[in-house]
This record gives sequence, C-alpha cells and structure tokens, in this order.
Amino acid sequence: MAELPGPLRSVVSWLEVRNGARRSAHAPVTHPVPRRTASWWYVFGSATLALFALQIATGICLALVYVPAADQRTRAFNT
Repeated sequence: MAELPGPLRSVVSWLEVRNGARRSAHAPVTHPVPRRTASWWYVFGSATLALFALQIATGICLALVYVPAADQRTRAFNT
C-alpha cells in the first residue's frame, strides 16, 4: 500500500485492527487474471456481481425502515 498521510494512516490502521479488511481483501485483489480472459465481459461480470450485492444490502436496509401506510410513516420518523 502506498504511504498515507498521518491522520489517514491512523484511521486505516484503526479500521484494520477492528475488521481485518486488508487481510480479507488481499486474496481477491491479488488474484491473477489470465490474459486470455481479461476482457470487457470479465469486467462487466465482476461489476454486475458487485452492484447486485450492493442492491441486496440496500434492499435489506430499506426493508428495515419502510412503512407502507401514510399515517404510520410520519409517526415512525417523528420518534
């Protein structure tokens, strides 16, 4: 990783201690991509998977706060 400025370095190290993101992201980031499969289909397939995962995560968050009734909606956000 490139050298980070002091405050940013401390934030990154704080996050690393708590969730180990660098260790878990190391394998996918350093995964060798064979030259014969490095195409736009490979890129768009990965992007589609990432966006689908993001859509699932935001859908779960929305399902936790969504209230379909208009009279209950204002009561839920005013508490």
